[in-house]
Amino acid sequence: MRDGVTPPPAEAGGVVPNFAPSIPPVAEATGVPAKFMREKSHYCIARYLEAKYADRGLLEPLWVQRLDQYRDLRHADQYDTGFHATKDEAKEALKIATEFLDRMKELVETKNGKA
Repeated sequence: MRDGVTPPPAEAGGVVPNFAPSIPPVAEATGVPAKFMREKSHYCIARYLEAKYADRGLLEPLWVQRLDQYRDLRHADQYDTGFHATKDEAKEALKIATEFLDRMKELVETKNGKA
């Protein structure tokens, strides 16, 4: 234990076990046992959508690309002192975020047999 933090179990190879229900398909796609994965990033969400839906023709690859694009922009905004989004860029990001959420709702409804 270091600074009051308990390290992950040794059998996990230093990775905190996953308790999120959406991760097993990612684990299946990557070959990493789900119990050793813990999703904590937008990158993992994009890879999950890609492996589970886009690669199977259930989601347009454009949505994964947009998620990656805005993840990169968010990173630049958070960590690059020279990055400044314009008002128009912010409005466009909000518009695309709304469209993304609508598409994800549609995907979930289709998956659950409601569409």
